Amino acid sequence: RPIRQGALLNKHIPNTVVRHFMHEIRKTCQLPTIEHDVPCSLCSQAVAAQTNLGDESLLMGYLVKDWTIAIAEHYRPPPKPTNDPSAKPAPHPSHLSTILVDELWKLWLHIWCTRTNILLDGNNRVTSAEDARITARLLHFKQHHTTMLRQCDWQRTSFAAISLTNWKTKMKKDILRSLERLHSIYENEKQLLAKGQCTLTNWLKSASNPT
Repeated sequence: RPIRQGALLNKHIPNTVVRHFMHEIRKTCQLPTIEHDVPCSLCSQAVAAQTNLGDESLLMGYLVKDWTIAIAEHYRPPPKPTNDPSAKPAPHPSHLSTILVDELWKLWLHIWCTRTNILLDGNNRVTSAEDARITARLLHFKQHHTTMLRQCDWQRTSFAAISLTNWKTKMKKDILRSLERLHSIYENEKQLLAKGQCTLTNWLKSASNPT
């Protein structure tokens, strides 16, 4: 949900300030923008002070006080409604600066939600790449099970390769985790067997060649 220029104007923020402010927002978000055609020295000071504070600070709602000064300079209170005792008083310029912060937080929340959906959605590129990696590892276990697992564990790879396309990523992860654990057991036993064979060979050699 991008910040709408009309929404800021409807809340009585001066047009000059809105133009400079929106230009900085679009520039910070790397969105298409055009230079403002209304010069304002106070707005330029606000932009310079905001730049010194850092680009990210603008999106996070950390605004320099120069924006409030610019608003106060250009602010024109809306006309009071006649014969309406319940009408709200015109907002103070300092209150208008908090509206800018509110709109920035809404924008930041929108960016964060969009980013989260891209990263965590089941069809995004990150999870698709992870699923492909897990699938490839499972197929590797199936193809080389005789050299990666103990014989008693070979049946763990008896699944049909085509069935992997119907498995959920979580199920693949669980099976792969189990196979990796069994593979570690196989490697440890193989190392112990090789060490024992070496010990036995050395003993036989020393027995046949007594000193």
